[in-house]
Amino acid sequence: MNGRKSFWIASKKLVTCLLFLYWIPAVSFSGSAIFRYEDFGPQVAVYELIGFEWWQWESHGDADPTVKPDIKVVVYWDEALDSIKTQFPVDAARKQDYRYVEYEKAKEHLERLILDFERSGLNADSLRAILNRLKSLKQPSGMNWNVLDKARVRA
Repeated sequence: MNGRKSFWIASKKLVTCLLFLYWIPAVSFSGSAIFRYEDFGPQVAVYELIGFEWWQWESHGDADPTVKPDIKVVVYWDEALDSIKTQFPVDAARKQDYRYVEYEKAKEHLERLILDFERSGLNADSLRAILNRLKSLKQPSGMNWNVLDKARVRA
């Protein structure tokens, strides 16, 4: 009887482990990250992606070009835009201005802008740092996906 019980427990553990390994890669790691407007480059290079660098509830910017409003850009992935807008609402009374960009579009924009800067002989280090930060935020921490994929193939 004791041998049968041990076999049953071992079998349950094996099945649980296999299910875990098959389930993990399918998990959606949704999330978002907040950046500053200027993190995506100068207004001339980014306005088509996130709008102009003035409050979105106003029709134009300040007469003083050195005055820049505090506009935040929310980059999100694997989550509905409506959910993101609920988490980060635009509120003119509180001067909370958020722009929303899907992860892939933000990544492509930064990669393209970095190439443009390099071709023009401009320093793209700050853009490269933002791109690296963006990429690192989307990766689940502490997970070695290569190990999990190899284990899944063997199972």
